[in-house]
Amino acid sequence: LRKFLSYFWLPGEAQKIDRMMEKFAERYCSQNEGVFANADTAYVLAYSLIMLNTDAHSSQIKKKMTQQEFVNMNRGINDSGDLPQSFLESLYQAITTNEIKIKEMDPMPRGGALDASGTRASRSKLFHMESAIMVKESQELFKAKARVKSVYHSSR
Repeated sequence: LRKFLSYFWLPGEAQKIDRMMEKFAERYCSQNEGVFANADTAYVLAYSLIMLNTDAHSSQIKKKMTQQEFVNMNRGINDSGDLPQSFLESLYQAITTNEIKIKEMDPMPRGGALDASGTRASRSKLFHMESAIMVKESQELFKAKARVKSVYHSSR
C-alpha cells in the first residue's frame, strides 16, 4: 500500500479513490494468493491503514488510536474471520513509526467510502471504521474548544 500510494496523486473525489483502492485490493490478492480470504479483506484493511496513518500523523488529532483499538477495529474483516493479531500489530507499528507519504490527499468527503461496491459486510465495516474516526475527531475538537478561556461582559 505504501509503495502503491507513493507513485501518484490521489484524486480529490472519493468515488475515484474508492475505485483505485478496489483495484489495488483485487490486484494485490491476485498476486499474493492465500494472504487474505478475498479482495474485500485487502480493501477494508487498506482503508483502515489510511485511516490509521491519518490518525497517527495528524496534529489535529490529540488522542491517538492505540494498537489495541486498531486490532479491535479490524476484527472479523477476513471473510468474518480475524487476521493474526501479530500481523495487525506489525502493521500498526509500521504505520505509526513511518508515515505513509501520499503525494496529494484531499480530505475525503464524508460518506464517500460508503458508496463502495462490495459485500454488505465490508461496507458496514467501512462505515463503522469511518464513524469511529469521525467521533474521535469530533471529541478532539470539542475538547480544544472547551479549553478556550474567555471573559464574559454584560451590558448592564
